[in-house]
Amino acid sequence: MIIATEAATSISATITGGLSTGTLCVWKSDANAQFVQQASISPVNGAFTISLTANSIYTVSTTTGQQKGFRTIPQSKPFPLPVIEGYESYAIGSVNPRFHSDQLGTWEVCARPDGGKCLHQIIPVNANGGTANTVIGDGSMPDDYEMSADVLIDSGNVVVGGRWADWGKLALALIKIPPASAHENTPADFSRYL
Repeated sequence: MIIATEAATSISATITGGLSTGTLCVWKSDANAQFVQQASISPVNGAFTISLTANSIYTVSTTTGQQKGFRTIPQSKPFPLPVIEGYESYAIGSVNPRFHSDQLGTWEVCARPDGGKCLHQIIPVNANGGTANTVIGDGSMPDDYEMSADVLIDSGNVVVGGRWADWGKLALALIKIPPASAHENTPADFSRYL
């Protein structure tokens, strides 16, 4: 059970439906500390009451052995160029390859028809409108870089874009490539958004 609070309160609950009525482990997160173990609760005939502080998130569970994760966060550094990705090191069905960030869609690694692996869009329609894409890189990209992609167009079109940042302003250059079979004599639609 996860509980988020806006004001200090207490709640009472009764565990039913065959769920465990054993000791409940309680974890609290707030703006100052995350996933801090609190005193355990021992339900009586499945019933318990818990006091909650304001602006906190509580996790109540019958499982034990959890602990807060510990990791040293590395120092920030520029995006590592060059990046060459053939997806060969990823298992079929893997999502979110290194340096990728899916935007408005979902992608996964799949087998290419001619052998090898590629990134494939598995949810072709974005429910919110807009173009589904996956982004490689970050806002620290240099002003001068090259990019390329090998693409297979089953239907629709492919957009290859580059981005760069200047004092917090993000600019994006896009090249929209329609399928050759549908638009054999039509030049690619180039558009730039500033």
